[in-house]
Order: sequence, then structure tokens, then C-alpha cells
Amino acid sequence: MRRALLIGGSGFIGHHLCKALLRGGVEPIVLDRKPANIPGVRSICEEWSGEISQELLEEVEVIYYLAWSTTPKNADENPVLDLNSNLNPGLRLLENLVKLKSPPRFVFLSSGGAVYGAATKFPIKENHPKKPIGAYGISKLTFEKYLHFFHHNHALDYLTFRPGNPYGEGQNPKGVQGAVGVFLGKMAQGEPIEIWGDGEVVRDYFYIEDLAELLVASLDYHPVENTPRIFNAGMGQGLSLKQLIEYLEQGSGCKADTVFRQGRRVDVEKIVLDSTLANLHIGWSPKIGIKEGISRTWRWIQKVEKDR
Repeated sequence: MRRALLIGGSGFIGHHLCKALLRGGVEPIVLDRKPANIPGVRSICEEWSGEISQELLEEVEVIYYLAWSTTPKNADENPVLDLNSNLNPGLRLLENLVKLKSPPRFVFLSSGGAVYGAATKFPIKENHPKKPIGAYGISKLTFEKYLHFFHHNHALDYLTFRPGNPYGEGQNPKGVQGAVGVFLGKMAQGEPIEIWGDGEVVRDYFYIEDLAELLVASLDYHPVENTPRIFNAGMGQGLSLKQLIEYLEQGSGCKADTVFRQGRRVDVEKIVLDSTLANLHIGWSPKIGIKEGISRTWRWIQKVEKDR
């Protein structure tokens, strides 16, 4: 049976990726502080330090690197922490990988917004100039560059994905990231939603299962010289926060209580991604529209609230 190692795989994205891998006949192994708690998924519970046994590395054909311990906000507040907790362990892993006779493929989940910064052409293509305005985007882009370095110098097989804003069941409604999950959680509790800025910030929201299916489908993509290794992933359609709230109200049947706060420097005005390359080379395009995705997420949040 094919095996995949998910570093940082017990979170929101990792949970859905594990299920998609199982559906595709791939055995997931999760390395994270918490167990995956999914039947058929082996969990290795430990702090991520960049060190993995050679036996485990030789057991898998692909590594999904989901471990990123910072958010845009706290990365800006402590760039040194962002560097030490993300780039350093990632580089230790890459150095160990290229010592193997046959290293597994390395799939990195980057950022479809933070690495580009304030874009000037929409939808954003992968070759758009990258000018990140925050430490989070700088470190993600830096790790992308290191992957190219290890590929160029050591022939490491890698893919990088730059997702927009995935949402769906399992997104923490009490979290600090993920507007759809957090906003629906607030609406379910009758709590106000804080909007940073005037509500015109645009993002590319797409359903989590679509992202998971892309990551699984990429297993059968084998790039050759002059074919891409970096892919955007999104709907290709932007929604402002005001428009998003309208969809959330329609999908939930609840009225949102919004409170507007002063805008943040870390938030670029607009992110809409061009995913044409993923369609051309991997055969992927998102299937779940915003209305259906919100309905599914709302049903899940209602169940969570009922089970409390």
C-alpha cells in the first residue's frame, strides 16, 4: 500500500487530507503533537523539531509538509520565533532527505496570499512578482526558495501549493484564522463579528475537500524539465468580507452582528488566484461552490453546538 507522511497533519487541512488519501488507497501517517483520531491513520505524537527517523522516511513515498506554527499576526509580532520554529526545522528535514538513496517526494503547503503581497494583476498567476508585506509570507516564500535550491543541487522531487482561503467542516470556530468558520461560529453563538477595515478586503475562499483532492491528485503528477512545480489553488473568484457575510447569512438563516475595527497593515486589499496551471497539469478544478460549501459548514457547526 502507498504511504504518505503528514507533518503537522492533525489540524484542519490534515484531517481532510487524511480522509482523501484513504479514499485514494493511500495510508496516511500523521506526525503531530495531537493524534489524528481517524480510523486507519497511524499517529506519531511528538513536537516537531525537524528530526525524523530514517526508517520512517524510507517507509513513505510522499511527505506533506503542513507544519507551520505561526499565523500572519504573531509572525509579525515575533519574526525570530517564526524563523526558528518554521524555517530551521524544515531545513533540517530537507538536509536529511537528500542524504537518502531515494528520498520521498516533498509537498509543501505555502500561502496563496501572503507570498504575493499587494498584487497588481488579477487573478494572480504563479509568476506574478512576489512582494510579501509580512513575516509569515516572507518565511513561506523563503522556504519555497530553499525547495528550489535542494531540487537544483540535490534533485529533490518537490511540489509547492499556494492555496487561497480554504474553509469547511473542522475549521475551528473559536480560532484566530479562517473567516468562514470563525464568523459562522460567532453567528451560532449570537456574538458580534469583528471586521478589520471597511469590509472591502477581498479573498479567494474555496472548500477544504477541493484542496484535499488536489493534494491527493498531485501524487500522479510527475513534472519534467520546464513543467511547473508550483501551483495556486483557489476558486478564481474573490469575495469581499461584506459579500462573504451576505452568503453566510443566506446559508445559515441568521443575521450577522458586525463590528468594524481599524484596518491592519498585515492585510492586503485583494487576493484572487489563477489556478489554470493546476487544471492543465493535474486535471484539478474546484467542484464545491460557495453556497454549498457554506451550507455544509453551517450544518457541521450546528452539530458541534448541539453536542456541547
